Amino acid sequence: MTTEIFEERSSNSFNCSDRGLRINKILARGLKDTEAAEMLGLHPQTLRNRRFKGEGPPYYKIGRSVRYWREDLISYIEDRKIWPKN
Repeated sequence: MTTEIFEERSSNSFNCSDRGLRINKILARGLKDTEAAEMLGLHPQTLRNRRFKGEGPPYYKIGRSVRYWREDLISYIEDRKIWPKN
């Protein structure tokens, strides 16, 4: 009976290597701040300054790495669209 409980717990939990793989996938998927700044037409330091002030597009921070998702950047751009009044 104790082996069944152990097997059930081990199959439902993540080990360190699973966590590392998930983090690596996140880092690989995201854009670095220089790539995100280029996509937005900004200087990388401008994007960093906005992040420091709590402004700008959403980002993910894992350790010291900062990553931006392409979808979030597109949404950020779309949210700033201004329609002229006719």
